Amino acid sequence: METKILEERKYDPNWEIWSEKGNLSPLGYKIVKGQSGHRLDRLSQAEYFISTQAHGTLYHHSCGGLSQFYRGLLKKELWGTFCPQCGFTYMPPRSHCWNPDCRLTKCEWKRLPHEGVVHTYTIMGFSAAPFLSMLPFILVFVRIRSANTTIAGRMKGIDPADMACDMPVVLEFIDEPRGNPMDFYFRPKEGVKTARTSKEVERLRKQLEPVREWVKKNFGG
Repeated sequence: METKILEERKYDPNWEIWSEKGNLSPLGYKIVKGQSGHRLDRLSQAEYFISTQAHGTLYHHSCGGLSQFYRGLLKKELWGTFCPQCGFTYMPPRSHCWNPDCRLTKCEWKRLPHEGVVHTYTIMGFSAAPFLSMLPFILVFVRIRSANTTIAGRMKGIDPADMACDMPVVLEFIDEPRGNPMDFYFRPKEGVKTARTSKEVERLRKQLEPVREWVKKNFGG
């Protein structure tokens, strides 16, 4: 049976050509000296070999039985799933229940509210290339209200040094969603204050200062 396209956002056809180039062929290298260490206050110098390799690929990724979640993001809606047998609610969604007693019972869709509580978080001092200019940013795992699991997302609207677990948050969407988890982010609920002491906040801000200086040097602002 021929596939019928119901809705489509076209991409630049040049990506089909760009994705074929490279094949991880070594193009060059450089040896650099830079910082080494797992703590900002205990860094040393080390030499690194960096190889430049070209590689690209284009993915056509089917979201299968979880498509409702991604289509919902396009409409700025949050859809999770729940097991009709045990009542467990999943966010991010699961097509079948993971409870062994339910024996892979097929889950049903449920629209979820745009609010929750921070379960845990990390302050990113380094990241993949697309997010370097955002450093230091906060990655949170949030339990959406009425859900039993947590979902990862970015945290905005708060200084990283003021973050704390159990913080009530709201989920917001970017202006033009594309059907991707990066379409949404979290902000502290209005009126929420940090649970950290002033001494803890000051200590964290000092630890993050080298990251801010690096971003300012390389990206400006």
